[in-house]
Amino acid sequence: MDTVQNLNDPTALEPGISPRPSSNAKLASVSDKRRQEQLQLCRKNIGYFRTYEASAFPDLKLTEHGKYRSLQRRIFSLSASSAKELDLQSPFVFQKDARGKSIAMSFVALDRRVFPGLKRRSYPVIILHHEMCATWTAKLFKHEGMVEAENIWRIWSTFDDDTRDQYWAHILIYLLDKFPQRALPFLRAITFQPCVRNLDKRIIADAFEHLTRVYLNKGVWSPTQMEELQQSKPDFIPTFHHVLKEHLALHSRICSQDLLFSLGKLASVEELTRIFDLLKESNTYMGYDVLLHYAATFAKAGDFKRGLVCLRTIAEGADNRHTQEKLVNNQRFKWTCALILQRSMLNKDGYHDTTGIVAAFVDFGVVLDTLLYNVIIHNAVEAGDYSTAFKVYNTLDENDIKPDKFTFSTLLHGCSMASDLLRFKDFAEYCAETAKEMRDPWLAADYLYYQYAFVHRSSENPQEVANSSEGILKTYLQFFSPRPLEPFLSGDSTSFQQSRLTSQDGVLHESVFMDPPPVALYIMLQLEIMKASNSRDTARVWTFYQRFKGLVSSNHDRQLSQLAQNPIIWNAFLLSFCRAKNFEYASHLVRDMTEYGAQPNVYTWNIFLQGFFKDRQLQAAERVYEIMRARGIEPDQFTYEVLLRGYARAQHIRQVGEVMEYVDEDRQEDPKLLQALSRIHDQEKVLLELEKARKRKEWKREHNETVKAKAEERWAPPKFVPSVEMNEGSVNYEDGPQIKLLSEPGSAPRLRFRKVVTT
Repeated sequence: MDTVQNLNDPTALEPGISPRPSSNAKLASVSDKRRQEQLQLCRKNIGYFRTYEASAFPDLKLTEHGKYRSLQRRIFSLSASSAKELDLQSPFVFQKDARGKSIAMSFVALDRRVFPGLKRRSYPVIILHHEMCATWTAKLFKHEGMVEAENIWRIWSTFDDDTRDQYWAHILIYLLDKFPQRALPFLRAITFQPCVRNLDKRIIADAFEHLTRVYLNKGVWSPTQMEELQQSKPDFIPTFHHVLKEHLALHSRICSQDLLFSLGKLASVEELTRIFDLLKESNTYMGYDVLLHYAATFAKAGDFKRGLVCLRTIAEGADNRHTQEKLVNNQRFKWTCALILQRSMLNKDGYHDTTGIVAAFVDFGVVLDTLLYNVIIHNAVEAGDYSTAFKVYNTLDENDIKPDKFTFSTLLHGCSMASDLLRFKDFAEYCAETAKEMRDPWLAADYLYYQYAFVHRSSENPQEVANSSEGILKTYLQFFSPRPLEPFLSGDSTSFQQSRLTSQDGVLHESVFMDPPPVALYIMLQLEIMKASNSRDTARVWTFYQRFKGLVSSNHDRQLSQLAQNPIIWNAFLLSFCRAKNFEYASHLVRDMTEYGAQPNVYTWNIFLQGFFKDRQLQAAERVYEIMRARGIEPDQFTYEVLLRGYARAQHIRQVGEVMEYVDEDRQEDPKLLQALSRIHDQEKVLLELEKARKRKEWKREHNETVKAKAEERWAPPKFVPSVEMNEGSVNYEDGPQIKLLSEPGSAPRLRFRKVVTT
């Protein structure tokens, strides 16, 4: 029979837990209505748990279910109508009551610190720690900064058996309460046998659950504690992995779902992979939300295989086929399926896995809908398999599925990327009519881009592309309001003037048009920039830029201001300035970008850098590169290629070798780079510098492998070797060295805790 009784009785108190009247205004502000609503929900959940989940495992005590303990603590917390004191002076009697209410209430008190919502809706539990906890803790951490688990284990092994067995939980709760940054090495030490003979796995699991929230929510810790928490964070997942393998794996439901869910937030993908594999191997129970969270995490990293394992676990865990179909056709489940399918393209040749992934979905019982068909079409388009993309599109009607605006946009955007755009002209025209029917501005913008790409591909001469702007403007005016373009086009464009003439009453009403998305405005302004750049008036682009900047400053149009938040339009102006070698204008533009909220990105600096190199202003180019790095912008491969060609043109051989160290191996065979290197006069010296670069790159690779191997040591099980013999007798604390207590100056441990709670 379960040891915790009277869960629905808020007045039920065991010895050691006493009510404490509150006169504090903050405690009186607890919302009783919200507290009662949450309490009612928790009681409903725990009733469902008892009826369905716990009954499936009659051999397990209720407290051996992590989910039950979480609900139990929440009910204890919300049931209280006033603040309470919890006296932990007496040892926990494990043989009689392994999970008594005192331990549960200890974690109730800890939960309030890391769950802000619970803190607002419940009254505090004031922990009165054992009077020796501060002394024991000071002995364990007697040296400044000495937090290695092995050192703590060596000191811990000098404690007498009774102290270790009866009070380890007191010390752990004390550390979680006062010094959470030191709880992790203590956990690692006490889980290494034979220090604690009666290690209660439930307390260990709940301690890890609390620590995950400490790392995620940070709590109200001091700056010093925060710094130490960040230092210990890399060891948390490997430590949990070791404890799970050695102690918790045999208890499939001992870990709460909140603990497992939080692990997915704390761990890197590589760390979560190890944790997940161990959880599956040990048959640890993972609920619906946990598995979906893990599946999404693996999917984002491109690990579709483990993502499918998570989804398969959900499907196979259903009681019957009807329940399975209901679970797998839930909206969240389908969104996770779509994410797995879409992110599988991160892998090389990932498109070939699409068929197998879709087959797995169907095997789970997933009914393919528009969302999943759109992702299948997207994958085909991204792989350049237009035939398959349109085959899937044509099967939608056969399956009674209606394509949506995303279906058309995905296909049309893919057609714009094709080498032969003419073959998709009929479909593009159909999308244009569909955009008008749906009044979808983004589909209309995709059609506008298709027209722009068609003109751009048909001629390599920028002048011809600029001259075709009249036709693209006609396309724009079929869909979008001319209002944002009025200051740029009025008086210059026949199409713009004609757009005002047609309507039943002779005036074209604004309601006929859609507001243009930023990409539509960008296409039109880009054409105007190209026209201005090709004119004989060298200051025309600058005048155009000043007009653009003035309109953005005055908030002339919401869509125009929205476009100005993106660096892409600024980069278009910058490219024009740099091609014309107007570097003064370019410098003004880069300063203006930050002022108007569009931070320069790597493309901005690449344009600037290439402009100076082409003008043979080597020092200015190097200065731009320094500013780029100072602002925290990481160079990309194009940056290094620009540097390499620039240094090769300037015959700076040493710098060529230094840059080549960062160029990817597959890019080093690029004909343009090889051609630039061949123009250097001293080829012998070039080969020498390239060899040096190769050796430095090889050294970095070996160094990274060494660092990786060292990081692997975190996952190795502890190999503690005692430096002293185990002390079987009692520890004489009075005759030993004077130990500085780990508490705030001028306050006893219990008084300090009481003061913190009531302020």
